[in-house]
Amino acid sequence: MTESLRGAAWCALFVAASILPAMVFAAGDEETAAAPEASAEGAYNYEHEFGTYHWVTPGAFTQATGRTVGAFTEAPQLAQMVSEGTLPPVEERLPLEPLVLGREIGTYGGTLHVGGGHFAAFQYAGTPYSNYGVGLAEHTWTQGTYPNLVKGWDVEEDGKKYTLHLREGLRYSDGEPFTADDIMFWWEHIVPTNPTFPDLFTRIIISTGLYENVVKIDDHTVRIEYSKPSDNLFWVHFGKAVPAHQKKYYSQFHPEFQDEDKLDEMVKEAGFSNWIELYEHKLDIRGNANPERPILLAWALKQVPPGDYILERNPYFWAVDPAGQQLPYIDQIYYFAGLEPEVRNLKAQAGELDFADVPMDTYRLIKEKESEGKIRGQRMGGVGLNSAQLSFNLNHRDPAVREIFMDKRFRIAASHALNRERISELVFLGLVPPWQVASNEASDYYHERMAHSYIEYDPDKTRAMFDEIGLPVGDDGFRTRLDGEPLQINLLTWDNSRLQSARIAEMMAEDLQAVGLDVNLKVMESSVVRQTTTANEQDAVMVPGAWTTIEGGFWLGNSATAFVPVHTNGSMHAQLWYEWYESFGEKGEQPPPEMVEVMEWYREGLGTTDAALRKDIWFRMVDVAADNLWVIGTVQHPGYFKVLNTSLANYPEETHPWDRGGDKGRPEIWFYRQ
Repeated sequence: MTESLRGAAWCALFVAASILPAMVFAAGDEETAAAPEASAEGAYNYEHEFGTYHWVTPGAFTQATGRTVGAFTEAPQLAQMVSEGTLPPVEERLPLEPLVLGREIGTYGGTLHVGGGHFAAFQYAGTPYSNYGVGLAEHTWTQGTYPNLVKGWDVEEDGKKYTLHLREGLRYSDGEPFTADDIMFWWEHIVPTNPTFPDLFTRIIISTGLYENVVKIDDHTVRIEYSKPSDNLFWVHFGKAVPAHQKKYYSQFHPEFQDEDKLDEMVKEAGFSNWIELYEHKLDIRGNANPERPILLAWALKQVPPGDYILERNPYFWAVDPAGQQLPYIDQIYYFAGLEPEVRNLKAQAGELDFADVPMDTYRLIKEKESEGKIRGQRMGGVGLNSAQLSFNLNHRDPAVREIFMDKRFRIAASHALNRERISELVFLGLVPPWQVASNEASDYYHERMAHSYIEYDPDKTRAMFDEIGLPVGDDGFRTRLDGEPLQINLLTWDNSRLQSARIAEMMAEDLQAVGLDVNLKVMESSVVRQTTTANEQDAVMVPGAWTTIEGGFWLGNSATAFVPVHTNGSMHAQLWYEWYESFGEKGEQPPPEMVEVMEWYREGLGTTDAALRKDIWFRMVDVAADNLWVIGTVQHPGYFKVLNTSLANYPEETHPWDRGGDKGRPEIWFYRQ
């Protein structure tokens, strides 16, 4: 039996029904139309606190509001190109049934000047998979999710098969159609190269062991088949994970489609050693190096350093507003490359940036500047598990050091050495409490014991526990190893200016030195830290909180790594355990029995559609983590502080505990109010 999860039916399954408020579209006649509850035909609405309204198709909009989407129109410069014959008419560039996005009807024009931090149109240009994915969630990955890139999906066999219905006529930024062939190219020609292929998403989904097959039904229909019932689709393919490698473009860099000599020549000319490195460069998963890459986002990359980044409107973007205007409203995004944090903060305060992430310690100054009328500051709640995570290498190459780090008494002692109140006051204005690596109170996955264990600042207790372990004090005043040899710890980190991680790391190193640990702090490029931890050559790493984000609870990515090392980015405390997990025991090193059991639970959680079971598994996993304190937290994640141009409209003012890197409210509908 097939269960339709399109539109409202999907919302009914994942979101509690809510009463929708009246909605005003300021489009010419300013007619006010009440938005009724979503209909069974696929209308999507959501309660006002999330700000943006979504309708899967123009027909769904009509059923929900009693109004019709206006005749399709476009930005003036695109209309000029159409009149000159250099661009097809807007009706031919849009899918037959575009997505409809609405809040306040906007006007075209302007350049968004962005300085530092994450911004969706830039950050999510970093994936060729899609514009945010099959579906998109307004609040978290699992709350308020609605069909987005696709028109809908069906679920069969209790979650073993998912049929995706693509939007007919949807095109990439280069005008080429997005069809099932692009997904099949990924499945048939990229996935088989795993784990050699560097595409992290490809590696992650294969490591689940759930994917059985991907089948093309027709040009606009694809079925994903799992080995057992799973809602893995919702964890993996929402957000940025639609596996759309445009076949026409990417096949020219693949040995199964390109002449061997020509491909070798392309590899050599680009300065790479093999085709996979060339393909990775063209894939450009960070969206900052390859302007020629066809994408499905609202803006396409046009300029890269040595100048600044420039993104321009995608003339084939596949969404409209209720007035029929093709989105996005804003013409261009200008992203300052290499902007030093101090310069960014000053430019933001002066109103020279339209959108910027700034550190929390600028909060009071920004609020004072608001009276000048140029800018406004907005604190966004965060769902990160912590501001900064201390990860001792439990797989250390030196057996004597590993023995110490694997003793949970050592980790507990180190935790009591951290003065978390000082970190909160000096870095985050006292706005966040001491916290272990754990979900915040607003989450359904909040684990009280995990959040509050071993967070008391008690250096005397730390010293007593070191004595109990048997770590002697050397002539220099620092603790030695059990065998009397020096215990020297290189603490690696990188600077996340939003979270001021380097500053936190300095305080962390001072606290640990004060209790007798010979800690040497090294602030490095994040890529260098990754290389070091991938090679398992680190002593300890302070991981900025952005790498421990949990978006809705039990997720496939970084969110679980504090409790089970299943993701390369977050498993800096147990790289060999992660490799063992990902390779199904063929590589790496087998973890201790309690971690093996946790890994088995985690895979079980990924392979079930039973939300209650998954939640139970989550708490079991975190129970074990609370017993062992695999990694050490500092203070609760502070969220994010944004500075915005006061004329920037359609950026929701509501604050809630979630931020997906700056695209709250969808930047496609941002515009400049005159």
